[in-house]
Amino acid sequence: MFEWGYWRWQIIRCLPLGIVSALLLAATGWSVLEANPPKYTASARIVLERNVGLGGTSKAQRTPEEVQHLQVVAHALKADFSATQLSTDAPFDANIESSRDKPTYLTIQSTMPDATAAVALVQTLSLRAIELSNGFQQQSTDLKVNKLRESLRDATARLTTAEGDLRSHSNQAPDLRIEELQDQESRLRATLRAAESKSAPENPEVAKLYGELATARGLYSDLHPKVRLIKTRIDQAIKQSPAGQTGQDLRVVKQRIQDIDAQIVAGKDHQVTTGRLNAAVSSAKARVEATDDRLQAAMRANEANRINLRVVKDASLTGRNPAKVRVALLATIGLAALLLAIGVAALRIRFDARLRRPRDLHDALGLTPFATLPDLGPSLG
Repeated sequence: MFEWGYWRWQIIRCLPLGIVSALLLAATGWSVLEANPPKYTASARIVLERNVGLGGTSKAQRTPEEVQHLQVVAHALKADFSATQLSTDAPFDANIESSRDKPTYLTIQSTMPDATAAVALVQTLSLRAIELSNGFQQQSTDLKVNKLRESLRDATARLTTAEGDLRSHSNQAPDLRIEELQDQESRLRATLRAAESKSAPENPEVAKLYGELATARGLYSDLHPKVRLIKTRIDQAIKQSPAGQTGQDLRVVKQRIQDIDAQIVAGKDHQVTTGRLNAAVSSAKARVEATDDRLQAAMRANEANRINLRVVKDASLTGRNPAKVRVALLATIGLAALLLAIGVAALRIRFDARLRRPRDLHDALGLTPFATLPDLGPSLG
């Protein structure tokens, strides 16, 4: 038979103690939760790819160079991030996952009290890691090809100089070809031989022109326009001279023959110099082409061995939702407080040494009461 009155009285008697115990436990648990706010963990995964042949693959054979490249990127990322004010409040980890038959990954993870801030930070760090990787490889490429680029610049400068010298020399080419000069010399020699026995009045105009030619040669070269003009005037004067030739005219013809000989020698020298300059231009062009081919080959080799980083998993929250975990912890604390209240009440009833009902008298002394007073209720108690 259930003793309702007895248990009602025990519940009323132990209720304050149970409530106090439950409140103490609940307050302690709540304080602990407040002292440890929820933190959200976000992560992103970056895969390492390397160009092989004409395409890229993420499962190329792993080399120590690739792992070292990721380590350099991770250290540079931490050094770059440690310089900011967020480094103490928003730490992050950069872990390298590498195996023989699987792709090599760089995992970036950050834990922060704000979920949006954690995702944004990981996203920023992922993009920064790709920028650092490209920057390091560009520096390495520049170091390898800078020497070839410098050689190409030197070869191009030499080619430009050689072409300029050739153009300048070509502008000073003689007016007549060597064959024409030789033909004029033959005619003059024939005229000289035919007129050696004849006499004629001296041609003062030709003598004057030869005096001007001697003066011009003292100031200019034989290729100067003024010298050429005087020679042309001499030729015209000789052609217009009378048939008879004096001794003075024969000397003029001989001087003209000497001039033509000098022009022939100068023309031959000009041809030799032209050939030498053409050879220098050809050599410079060949050197420029060879250097450019080496440069292009080096750039293609660097591009073929280029390491690419690509985000395969965007920044997102990982693990269980801290908000749901917090609700579960609050429910656990409430249940624990309820169990504590029940346990405290049970212990108080269990260790109560007073006689509260007839069965306690029988259990403690082995006596059976003859009668009990009825429960008169609260009005007559």
